[in-house]
Amino acid sequence: GASGVIYAAEEKSGTTFSLTLGEPPQASEVAVRGVRELAREGNFLYLRSEGKLSRLNLSTKGVDEPIDFDRYEKVAALDTYLGNIYFLVPEEDQIYKFLNLESSYSRGRGWLKEALSLRGVVDMAIDGEIWLFTDQGQILRLVKGVKEAFATNNLPSAFQQPRKIFTRPGFKHLYLLDQSGRIVLLNKNGDFVRQFKGEVLSDLRDLWVSEDEKTLFLLSGSKIYRVSL
Repeated sequence: GASGVIYAAEEKSGTTFSLTLGEPPQASEVAVRGVRELAREGNFLYLRSEGKLSRLNLSTKGVDEPIDFDRYEKVAALDTYLGNIYFLVPEEDQIYKFLNLESSYSRGRGWLKEALSLRGVVDMAIDGEIWLFTDQGQILRLVKGVKEAFATNNLPSAFQQPRKIFTRPGFKHLYLLDQSGRIVLLNKNGDFVRQFKGEVLSDLRDLWVSEDEKTLFLLSGSKIYRVSL
């Protein structure tokens, strides 16, 4: 999302929508189809589809394809930081960083500086550090390409179906989506803060948090829910 607009990719039709918040919300189609994953930073929306990554300028609505990468089918997640693009490729135990140059991007370079197994990592979030979420419910904290100690404290119960992790620069919390039907908030020391759960969250797919960290948006099945934090 960005400035009162949420972006959603609809898998069956291959359509990506922008949803302007209001009463009622207004939907319009985005020019890129077949999107599997969205990321937003600054004035750009990054859209990963099969075989390419497109970048949409939110002001001009112009679309370009900034990265040539021959292994898109292996990318499990993308995120951005300071305009640089990061691809998580668990099969290769690597995170690839593409530097944002003046008019293009560099070739992808391995970001990790030590050997680390990423098999089982399902998602990634970046706030200057890189946070990884595994299919076993483990959270990995990486600083400058190196794994740092991190442990969760007072978690009410173990994660059952880990799917998404979300945070941004300046955020106080990590937001973790457990597809069994709950969202967990941790501070960045690993302490449990709160959780959301209920029958309406039985088909959780994704989440996004507003820039002021006051509103949580949840995609569950075919509905988007807005939760005040």
